[in-house]
Amino acid sequence: MIIGIAGYHSSGKSDLSEFFVNNYSWRHVVKRELLREWSSIDNNEEVFTEWYRDLYHNMGSYEIMHHLLRLMKYDRNSKDVVLLDAIHTPDEWKAVLEIEPEALLVSVVVPKKCRLSRSTPEDMALDIKRERFWHSHQTCLLAQVEWSFSGVASEALRALEADALVDHLKSSGRI
Repeated sequence: MIIGIAGYHSSGKSDLSEFFVNNYSWRHVVKRELLREWSSIDNNEEVFTEWYRDLYHNMGSYEIMHHLLRLMKYDRNSKDVVLLDAIHTPDEWKAVLEIEPEALLVSVVVPKKCRLSRSTPEDMALDIKRERFWHSHQTCLLAQVEWSFSGVASEALRALEADALVDHLKSSGRI
């Protein structure tokens, strides 16, 4: 089972993933880390950024996501739940659904004022681009979200949200 995670920078995607890893033993896969592994570029952020921007320009997010799913050795027959952090485009999500039709897209939302306090100015500029990536001529990534989490939830509320998702996944036969 793949759970794709969408959201702005500093919305709490990694914190949510860490919660599921610690409390449910789910696997957290960070797309950026897979890209870095693919590139073999170590510790040179500028060179890496140029590399992946060229890659996306030349291949497109759909083909890249297919390659990343192979790189992470996803197995549909496994009982593992994989949190894929993060999904940025409808084409990435389309590629995930082709490999795992039962995949679930979740979002992590947080008030803008809170994001501003957590983010750098660079992150806020990147979020403007991210909003453009979420939309294509055919669809919007966020229209495909089936579950949402608060990025400012207390630990107790996060546990309730998580339990509700797990109950939903079990009752729908996804896990």
